[in-house]
Amino acid sequence: MNKLVIAAVAAVAALLCYVAATFMAIDEQLRPLGATVSISVDVGDPPPAKREFVATLERVAADRGLFIVKPVVGAESPARARDLFVAGPEAPEERRAFSWYDGRLRGDLVPLTDLGSSSMAGKIYLVGASDADLSEVEDALGGIGVAATSYSVSTPTVWATVLLDTGAGPASLAGLLLLVLTVAAWSASRARRRALLVLHGEPLTRVVLYEGRAFLRLAAPAGLLVSVCAWALLLVRRGPEHLPGYLVISSTLVGALVVGGVLSASLSTLLNLPRAQHLAERSVPRRGHKRAADVLRSLTMVTVALALPALVVSVHVQRQQARGLETWEPLSSHVVTRLGGLSIETQKLEHAAGEVIARTPAEDSALSYVLFEEDPGFWRGDNFDGLVIVDQTYLELMNLEGDVSALEGVSDVTRSQLQASWDLWSERPLPTMQTAEADSRFLGGAGAQEFSNLERPLVLVVPDVEVMKPAFVLSAMSTGNILFEDAGSLATHIADEGLGSSLLSIERVADVALLQAQQAERAALLRTVAVGMLVTAWLVAASLGARVYWAVRATRLTVNRTAGRPWLALLRIPIIVDVGIALAASAILLLFQDHTPVVLVTASLLPFIAGMVSAAAHRAAAQAQVISVLTRASS
Repeated sequence: MNKLVIAAVAAVAALLCYVAATFMAIDEQLRPLGATVSISVDVGDPPPAKREFVATLERVAADRGLFIVKPVVGAESPARARDLFVAGPEAPEERRAFSWYDGRLRGDLVPLTDLGSSSMAGKIYLVGASDADLSEVEDALGGIGVAATSYSVSTPTVWATVLLDTGAGPASLAGLLLLVLTVAAWSASRARRRALLVLHGEPLTRVVLYEGRAFLRLAAPAGLLVSVCAWALLLVRRGPEHLPGYLVISSTLVGALVVGGVLSASLSTLLNLPRAQHLAERSVPRRGHKRAADVLRSLTMVTVALALPALVVSVHVQRQQARGLETWEPLSSHVVTRLGGLSIETQKLEHAAGEVIARTPAEDSALSYVLFEEDPGFWRGDNFDGLVIVDQTYLELMNLEGDVSALEGVSDVTRSQLQASWDLWSERPLPTMQTAEADSRFLGGAGAQEFSNLERPLVLVVPDVEVMKPAFVLSAMSTGNILFEDAGSLATHIADEGLGSSLLSIERVADVALLQAQQAERAALLRTVAVGMLVTAWLVAASLGARVYWAVRATRLTVNRTAGRPWLALLRIPIIVDVGIALAASAILLLFQDHTPVVLVTASLLPFIAGMVSAAAHRAAAQAQVISVLTRASS
């Protein structure tokens, strides 16, 4: 039983160390550099000049002594880069390296004055700001036409995000349940020792202290060993700069685990101390343990029945989401542009956009433009739910050549309407009408940096972007539907063609999706751990119930078994009780959950699995009790 305690404490401690690491990663995303206030910025249309936006933030930071932080996906930086543009008295005067806790991210601390082609929109953060400081920032941004929505970001907010959004909550609850059941089983196994201590004259308070100290001797080394391994792993993978914060969080969580286990062991001992009647009868006091074991076994069964289907479905959904988001990987090095506040004549602007495309090598740009049913200019006919215009480069980039096939049976009405629209978009002949498989990975509609979700698209494939008219090119560039591979050259071309004043941002198209995929994988892992701990807790509860059940009936069991009574007759009643509990848990599951396939399968199989687990646990516990009684009788 001591090995079970060590294994359970080590497993839960490892989980808590992982939760601490998850907290560190989420905390630096929600509160970069320890920010306390987050401000969502909407620059409007037309937006203010970027020079004015930066100057406003710099002025407020200097006047109020604030430290302002703006995280930006670095278009000119390597993939998965997150730069922090900062303003304030403590801001660096030049770019310098910054180490994120999440080792998959890279980035620099950069003066806000070097914002360059990065977006003004998004979020800015204030470090150590008072209400007066926040009001000053909001008023200053409002003065240049920028809408600002602020909210505070505190440690409880970060913990709520970690527990509710990443799967750490269910995993932690499953770990807590496993620990409680392990403590109960360990305490029940030491009932005879406590009776002997009391019979020897030890005060009851000292017996309780002995039990707490005994659990501490088992749990503390296991928790400490796991913690040291986690610290060493962090030191190797992340470096020493993140160790102090992680050490505090992980030590607090693991320390709370060990202290909670000691208190649980002491409380279990206090509630099940031997009485004078037990000492007079020379019997071990297990009735209290039996009641506790019955309650814990029933609660565990109901918890498993209610939580297991939801966790299994959640794991499947998270893994599917992660795999879907990983399809952005071919676009990891590509960027898109956002244009706004157009201040020159349309004809000049269109010409400039065309020149940018002409100066970009064909293999370094790709077109994916989608019109949906609800978009202006889309016609309804032949049951198409969207129109997709892509070039050959995009199809090769996303490996979609096999998804596109010829289309037959297009009505004359659709052809004529499409031809009228095409004449506005290109001077080339209308391409062959094609379709694609459902949910093919076409970059979504205007301004939507996501893959479209089309079941029956009408697809037009062009050789490259240059065959489209300048007006179409300008529209696609403005909304991020033309992808460029070389961000540096793109920024140079835009500046050379006089589009710099209209450039809102150059953004990496895939970084957000790839980071979301990593977060989905993390959530799936934690939920998988929760499933494993729930199942383990169920097995421990079944073993605890069987041990206590037959410990109370050890003498009668031994007599019946030595008299030749078969195991099936001896074990029938407790197995039927466990199956009855499982049937009740299945009924509760069907009553409170939607009748999805996973729920129906779980409700159907739970009684059978519970019966097999109960039979195995009771057979092992009963055999152990018979052997124990016969051994004591012969000695």
